[in-house]
Amino acid sequence: MTDLAPASEFEFGLSPQTPFSTLEAPPPMDDLQDLVAVMKSSLTMLGHTFDTLGEQTAHVAALPSVVENAHQVSTCQSRTVF
Repeated sequence: MTDLAPASEFEFGLSPQTPFSTLEAPPPMDDLQDLVAVMKSSLTMLGHTFDTLGEQTAHVAALPSVVENAHQVSTCQSRTVF
């Protein structure tokens, strides 16, 4: 069984003597905000796509009854003498 204890700072090459100048700076907040905005936009577009697919699925599911009804109307018309 694997021990799920948190990794120590020494496993990442850090020690109490590591100077702050060698640590990597966090990414700028503007870049992160842009990334989140793009992700939200993509998620919204994906949601609209799934909504459209759901509507189209309902239309396609209703087609057999529409085709059958059209066939019945056509059959009745052909049997009716004018």
